[in-house]
Amino acid sequence: MRTNPIPTLTPRQIERFWSSLDTTTHPGGCWFRRGTTNLAAYAKAFGHGAHCIAYTLAHGPIPEGHIIDHRCRNKACRNPAHLEAITKHQNSSRYWCIYYTGEAHPSQFPLTETERQSARRSPRTP
Repeated sequence: MRTNPIPTLTPRQIERFWSSLDTTTHPGGCWFRRGTTNLAAYAKAFGHGAHCIAYTLAHGPIPEGHIIDHRCRNKACRNPAHLEAITKHQNSSRYWCIYYTGEAHPSQFPLTETERQSARRSPRTP
């Protein structure tokens, strides 16, 4: 599935990547790029999703046929503890679990009250 593998990074690039993250001030333990104001968008690092770089540095290569999911459901998060390699099918199942039941998939973090209310307002059609 991955046609553009994560490049091998130099020690300087790795240090620069980790030092660009704010790991202390966000609820839920999410890590964001220092100075980031748009926390709803994917960020790039070295031509790849920053979350993919964080996952690879912490856990090793992304398995073939997998994508990186944010268990915290925050696209801007780069905390490796919140990232998991899953298939696209698993990713869809997690989305539909929230959409249809209003509850998080068991492998994800529990929904916040705001997320739960938003899920309840979503139209549920079979």
